Amino acid sequence: MDCPTIPMSLEEFHTMESLLGWKMEYWDGCAQLTPRMIGVKTRLDLDSISLGESSIQELTFIEPNPNYAELMLDGYIASFINSVEFCGWPINSIFREADEDISLFFEDKRGKKLSASALLIEPKEQKVVALALITDRPEQGASLELLYVRPEYQRQGIGTRIIQHNAQLLKQQGYSHLTSQYHICNFRSKQFYHKLGFKDVGGDAYYLRIYVGWLRDTIRRRENLKMLDRIEDMKREKERLQDELYILEERHARSMRRAMEGFNDTQKEKD
Repeated sequence: MDCPTIPMSLEEFHTMESLLGWKMEYWDGCAQLTPRMIGVKTRLDLDSISLGESSIQELTFIEPNPNYAELMLDGYIASFINSVEFCGWPINSIFREADEDISLFFEDKRGKKLSASALLIEPKEQKVVALALITDRPEQGASLELLYVRPEYQRQGIGTRIIQHNAQLLKQQGYSHLTSQYHICNFRSKQFYHKLGFKDVGGDAYYLRIYVGWLRDTIRRRENLKMLDRIEDMKREKERLQDELYILEERHARSMRRAMEGFNDTQKEKD
C-alpha cells in the first residue's frame, strides 16, 4: 500500500481536517499523508465478552503448529499487504516482518505460546482463513500477538468468533484479561476491538501527545467552521487526556530526578 498522495491547493491543505495518527505534509501540489507507527494498547476483561452462539456457521479452530507456518505466512501477506500497518513498506520488508512474527511465536521469543491460539483453515483450497496467536508475557498475562482474517472472509463474523473461541479457552486456563494493540490509524481495527468490549489502556506519553494535539486542532477547526456537533465531548476528552499526560510526565520527571540524585551520590562516594 502506497502512502496517500492527494492533489490539492495549498489553501485547501490548510483547511483539510486533521487525521488522527497521520503525519500530514504538503509539497509538489499534493497533501502527503504518512501513518505514524504508534500502537494503541487495548485490553479485554474476559468475563465481559459474550460466548453465545455466533451468527455464522460453526467453525472448527485448531491449535497452530509449525507444520502450518507457510500457510500462516501466506495468510499474513494476503491480509496485511494493503493495510495501513505496512503503508509505504517495500514488499521484501513485509515478507521479512511476517516471517519474523510467525517464527518468534513458535520459538517463544515474545512470551510463552498458549494453546488458546487458533487457526482456521479452508480444507479444499488449503489456505488459512483466520489466525490468532496468543502468548503469555511476563507481568502482562495473555497477549494477542497477531490476529488476521483473510480479506475475502472478512465481515462474516469470523473475527468475532475467533476472539470468542480464544476467550473461552483462556478463561478455562485461569486468565482474566486479554491484551492486544491496534495501529492508531486503523479505524476498522479500533471499531472491531471496541465492539467486542476491549478498552484502551493509557500509559504511552507519545500516543497521548499525538491524541491531545489532534483533538486540539480538530476542536479549533470545527469551532472556526461552526461545526459544533460533539464539540463538548471532544473538549472533555482532551482535558481528560491532558490530565493523564501530566501525571505520566510528572512520574517520569520524578524518576529522572531520583536517578540523577543516585548518580550524584555515587560520584561523591568515588571522590
